[in-house]
Amino acid sequence: MDFFRKLLVLFIILITTYILLRLYKKRQKLLAGDLSEGFLGFGSSVSGEIKNMTSQSIPKTTIMNNANENANAPLKQYIIKGAYNSACSGEYFSTDAIQYVLSRGCRLLDFEVFYDQRHEDIYVSKTTDPSFNITPKNSISFMDAMTSVISNGFSSLVPNNTDPLFIQIRPKSLNANTFSMISATIISTFGNKLYGKFNELGVYTPTMIDPNHTLLSSLNKKVVIMVDVSPVKNMAEIASGCTGQNCNTIDIANMIVGQPSLPKSNYKTKVKIPHTPYDIDFSKKPPTTTIRGFEEVVPDADSRGNMNIYNIIYNYGIQLTPGLFYYNDEELYNYEVLFENQRSAFATLASAHKYIGTTSQFN
Repeated sequence: MDFFRKLLVLFIILITTYILLRLYKKRQKLLAGDLSEGFLGFGSSVSGEIKNMTSQSIPKTTIMNNANENANAPLKQYIIKGAYNSACSGEYFSTDAIQYVLSRGCRLLDFEVFYDQRHEDIYVSKTTDPSFNITPKNSISFMDAMTSVISNGFSSLVPNNTDPLFIQIRPKSLNANTFSMISATIISTFGNKLYGKFNELGVYTPTMIDPNHTLLSSLNKKVVIMVDVSPVKNMAEIASGCTGQNCNTIDIANMIVGQPSLPKSNYKTKVKIPHTPYDIDFSKKPPTTTIRGFEEVVPDADSRGNMNIYNIIYNYGIQLTPGLFYYNDEELYNYEVLFENQRSAFATLASAHKYIGTTSQFN
């Protein structure tokens, strides 16, 4: 009996020593600033991930506010610099990540929004779970995310603070409360910055945007709401189940994503389709193209990094191509360089096409 007792004590001592050693090594890594254990090689904390994002970027952006003479063409004639999952820095979500992508000149921000039944609130996070269960290490409230957008998006901390700001909402919920809470947050946070009108009773009506006719210049200093209906098959039906004025998120959107008027696909799916060449007219100011539609293409998955931005713009003429700013790879660098060369978050598709055609990375 004594032998087995001694053996048990020895086993407990060994296990305890092993655990303490692991904890000690992990602490030493954190103190040394080792970023090797985080998402896709990123930091093991919010501050570590943000630091890694900023250390990899072009030191100082040359992006400026879009000059009026360069904004007098329909929206479809421009590519827009954007950040997919704008509040994400890798594994974590924070308002610091939002501030960072805004400081890089991004004017298309993207947020996946979830409803938490337990807290009866909505949060920004990400997941591939078909049941929409949030899986990352943390999330931030949708209110905090939108407050950060309005506090920073038109401030002097942003290089292009008079440019329009497009906010893409991707609701991932089967609960009607999600949509009423999204709407209430958007209206209360952005108010008169929204591209639309309030009547004397405070009821908001959005101004619908037609990319074929709406001029970019008409959107300056405004917030444009885009709602992506593709994540949930019967989203319109679910959203219509809310009660009250302006409760339906889809009804306060300026643009609906995932429909024929603004299709959305991932990169892998898009490049399987043969592209149709388009012509460019540089005699006009700003220069225009014969591109017919307005479309969004997004990266395939976090694990695959950013998409070939030059291919999707040059060959396919895609205007909305948000990058993963928490995934530092060559394609993100090319994305940054493209807009730095144009010195605008709203580069004409014609000018971008011309620039890409001269780059060694593309040829």
